[in-house]
Amino acid sequence: MKSLTTGGNTALGASTVTVEINWSPIQISGCDVDASAFLLNSSGKVRNDEDFIFSNQSSEANGGLCLAVSAGKHIFTVNTNSLPNDIEKISFVITIHGNASFAGANQVNISVSQTANFSLSTHDRSETTLILGELYKRNGQWKFRAIGQGFTGGLGPLATNLGVGVVKEEKETKENLITNLISNKKILFVVAGSIGGFISGFLSICFSLNDNPFTSWVLTGALDAAIIGTLILYGQAYYQTKKILNFSKMMTSLKVGALLGAGGGLLALIVMITLASGDIGRIVGWSISGAVAGYVVSKQVPNMNKIYAIIAGSIGAAIGCLMTYIDLGYITGVVVTGAAIGLVVASAEEILRKSWVEVTEYSHVLKSSGINIAKEKNKYTLTLGNEPIQIGYSSDMDILLKGDKIIIEKKIATLTVESGKFFMINLKTGTKTEILKDSPIRIENCELKICY
Repeated sequence: MKSLTTGGNTALGASTVTVEINWSPIQISGCDVDASAFLLNSSGKVRNDEDFIFSNQSSEANGGLCLAVSAGKHIFTVNTNSLPNDIEKISFVITIHGNASFAGANQVNISVSQTANFSLSTHDRSETTLILGELYKRNGQWKFRAIGQGFTGGLGPLATNLGVGVVKEEKETKENLITNLISNKKILFVVAGSIGGFISGFLSICFSLNDNPFTSWVLTGALDAAIIGTLILYGQAYYQTKKILNFSKMMTSLKVGALLGAGGGLLALIVMITLASGDIGRIVGWSISGAVAGYVVSKQVPNMNKIYAIIAGSIGAAIGCLMTYIDLGYITGVVVTGAAIGLVVASAEEILRKSWVEVTEYSHVLKSSGINIAKEKNKYTLTLGNEPIQIGYSSDMDILLKGDKIIIEKKIATLTVESGKFFMINLKTGTKTEILKDSPIRIENCELKICY
């Protein structure tokens, strides 16, 4: 094996090589150490964030670069034949995390498949990030060069300098706009309620349910409450997980909505006959359907106040009913009703809640220390109250986690409020941990922050 000094280089002996980075002690001055690699194009930049290889993103898409992690060393397997054609260089980096520098290391070493070795003396190094070496392509041949260059500011500025996380401003603005729209609960509830109203109105017309008083009040009341309530719950599910509603929750909301909506429609019919007033009966009937839809939503959304949801739903439905007097048609009236129910219910929850948890979901599991380049995928809030927030790995959890190992447990923790304090209870160990307002906690791929 050829021993290199800073700036020295040698040709690779094969198309597939292993690059091992090791150091001692395993923790330097009590701080964790990580190695990583950047796949760079002819401009010396990554093409996208996927070209940054580290412990939470351990392989390149084509299999040209893979990382295996163990205590005190990281091993990269490189297949130059599988690398994308526009990759010209791979830089290998070592980083120390915390209040320390590489001056506390006994040794830092990088070696390439029995071909070359480079040991770097670090006793006088004050940096927290070192570029140890690089594989580079020259005239179609891959070579290794020893670097040993420190980078001021640590891994974050180095990654940014190499293009990680840098996107075109126009693309970023457009994506942020779309993300903000689909992450706005009021917008989602309005859209979902509108779609529910359209489906309910369309079915009523198709099956001629408005042809006689009984079906007009009882069956359309059941349809409005069931479908609008369920579609708003779809909006809640998408708001939290960007996925569709859990099937069991959907069936529960449809059944409860249909049953209570039919009862409310029958009550409205009795009111109309008793008062001999079609206008009053209509407003009462639509308000009852809206109240039921609000109740259906409150049954499935964590800690949504049922009284507030019922009142908000009835107000929204009454607004929609009044819109029918503008003579825009029955379906339009039900669409407006669904939208109004969604808007008022979402607004009432936001305005009247006392405390909530802000959940930020990331693309990868968040490490307590070391490299984290996980991208933010979603952000949502859940109202805190008497009902515990369920945290786990199945689709019926309030906070859905994603782990990097095989998961056996369905539910692993709950978030509770006790005497004005906030606690996370680990269901496996029984440990209760208080969460303070300004101290977010991380669990798997999520960060939880208490707000009030």
